[in-house]
Amino acid sequence: MAKFRAKRIEVEAIQFIDTAENIEEISNFVDDQDLVISYKTPGEPRLKIVAGLGLIEVVIGQWLIKQAPHCYSVMDAYDFAISYEEVDG
Repeated sequence: MAKFRAKRIEVEAIQFIDTAENIEEISNFVDDQDLVISYKTPGEPRLKIVAGLGLIEVVIGQWLIKQAPHCYSVMDAYDFAISYEEVDG
């Protein structure tokens, strides 16, 4: 899991890529909160997480950003790339 820096804050984030390893990393990232992968639409898996503020849906390529314990947001890859840069540590 990598850390990224916005203009004024550091966040932890992970990108959804739908591999077994990635899903395990995401499970650890969200502190083992309930998550489900939906394959209802062929070729378009959706990660669904029940978090403190309700249901979060993530599609492949989107980033899940941890803002506080049990508080997450989702950002597409383009917006994430222009908003954050990777930091050491």
